[in-house]
Amino acid sequence: MGTKIRKPREILEACFTRLEWEYLMQNPEFAKDFKDGCETLKDVETLSLLGHRIITNWEMASPGKPPLPHLGKKKGDQDSA
Repeated sequence: MGTKIRKPREILEACFTRLEWEYLMQNPEFAKDFKDGCETLKDVETLSLLGHRIITNWEMASPGKPPLPHLGKKKGDQDSA
């Protein structure tokens, strides 16, 4: 198993930008693994590595483009990232 930690989702989410997180939550592999469990430090580590791999693969396939451009800023969104 692994050591349970407080707020594992927040820790994992902080590893990625808002746009990357939205992209990952729409990725079937990442979303399934996240839904299966994110309670321990090991879960956070495994999911962060998976997320990094998914984003890196996307960036290699589409250099210079943000993941899922249609997820860009919404009207009234003040986030500068």
